[in-house]
Amino acid sequence: SRPDFVIRSPRETEGEPPVAVFMDGFEYHRGRTDEDSVKRMALARAGYLVWSLTWHDLEVSLGKEGAAADLLGGGDGRLGELQRTLDGRWNTGPVRSRLNGASLALLVRYLRNPDPEAWKRAVFTELLGLFDPSLMQDEDLRRQFTEATKSLPGVVQEGLVADPAGTALAGRGPWRGTQPNFVELFLALPLEAVQTADPNAMTVVLHLKDGASATDVDYRREWNGVLRLYNLLQFLPNAWWTTALGAKRDVYPEFSPFEPDIGTDVGEEWDVAIGLADRGLRATMRSLAEQGIPVPDVGFELTDASGRVAAAAELAWESKHVAVLLSGQEEEPFADAGWRSFLADAPGLPAELATILTDSSSDGALGGAEDGP
Repeated sequence: SRPDFVIRSPRETEGEPPVAVFMDGFEYHRGRTDEDSVKRMALARAGYLVWSLTWHDLEVSLGKEGAAADLLGGGDGRLGELQRTLDGRWNTGPVRSRLNGASLALLVRYLRNPDPEAWKRAVFTELLGLFDPSLMQDEDLRRQFTEATKSLPGVVQEGLVADPAGTALAGRGPWRGTQPNFVELFLALPLEAVQTADPNAMTVVLHLKDGASATDVDYRREWNGVLRLYNLLQFLPNAWWTTALGAKRDVYPEFSPFEPDIGTDVGEEWDVAIGLADRGLRATMRSLAEQGIPVPDVGFELTDASGRVAAAAELAWESKHVAVLLSGQEEEPFADAGWRSFLADAPGLPAELATILTDSSSDGALGGAEDGP
């Protein structure tokens, strides 16, 4: 998958995942919603935030009328007291009050204060408004819910109806006799999680009925609404975006919820470095740490004789003149300065680095570089 943009913190931390931004035009994407959904869920499960923006989102930001279905709002407020309690406990109000905004405005708001935990709690609290205590265990609702889930991909069905007697159910869509027409929303929350208010326990499936209806004006509004809603649902670890075509083509693997790294036993300095580095290098760094390799500089800048920055590397062992580069970082300035550089995705990288970095004869390895930049 190749996003249109990736936004990273200059010093990425575990609490600030990179944001993969997709700019979607309806004419191109209406025929590939199944691909879009599975790829973006894969990125979310890999630890990215995924943000979809459409032409509609730009128009709204320029003051034009909105054209996206509001799929999040409209709760009946039956759990309003619990929502207000959670607003007070978690201070979710500043985020939750703006969740019905346009996607571009929400992205800007998130980037100003990137706190995924706060957004997860706000989205969870807002979704509680769709649960009706008098109906969430009703037998008729359970029958309708179970029957409707049969159209979903098999990998999500079990998570929704695994424990019918101990689960609160909610949702919207044609199976409930409610709008929208082309989208179904299914929510399942263990009863004990209602009491403990555990966002990680909620399973949410956002299902788009794509296909032959893809030229309908209402479909376009609801497609816009789906993209906007998944921008928010992704903060919940058990959220899914699926489509009818994707279910028919069986394109959805058994994704596991994303679980952030919580540290290692390789020491505080290595833990800090691993948390700062590009996520794709973490396995390599753990391997090096376990072999006793010194901690690298993360986000190293190579300077020339005048002190000007000539190039950057994601990892560097300056005393060894060894650097690891991400895609787009230049190799030539390091070679000119007598360094060895390696691409982060090079096969066998951990073993090759370990050999070089444990070789005492490799200090300033490429001749005369000791006094260089």
